[in-house]
Amino acid sequence: MGCLVHLLGGDWNKVYCRGQIIDYSLNDDQVSIECETAWGEMPEFRHFIEQQYPGSKIYYCVEECGNEVYATNDAEGDYFPDRYCLDSYDGLEYFETIEEAAEYIGETIGKELPPDFAKIENAIDGYMEEHNNSDESWMSFHRFEVVDD
Repeated sequence: MGCLVHLLGGDWNKVYCRGQIIDYSLNDDQVSIECETAWGEMPEFRHFIEQQYPGSKIYYCVEECGNEVYATNDAEGDYFPDRYCLDSYDGLEYFETIEEAAEYIGETIGKELPPDFAKIENAIDGYMEEHNNSDESWMSFHRFEVVDD
């Protein structure tokens, strides 16, 4: 990330950009950059890039499971439509709506679930307890916070 800041005429010592670019692409007039950073989104890096390209807007989605940070600034869901994430022994599943999440998780734990975040979390906790918190029963449910920047 510091190399990009440098290439765009900035000083990576002055723009907090701890992390690395792990993938990028250009489709039509849209640039997509996938970064791996520490502890969350890097607003200084994002603001620096936006300053270099006046009129541009960077939309992001951040997942930091260790600190349970799940957020996006894409309020309309144009680029990052998922609002819920299930991290489990089977991997990651993403959902645009709470209804989709309730149906999927309900099928997984064998219980009909209402489209309610707290009730889904409680059902997951109960399922894990019933299975003695075994590795095969482990699940963690998250909601992406839509942030305003």
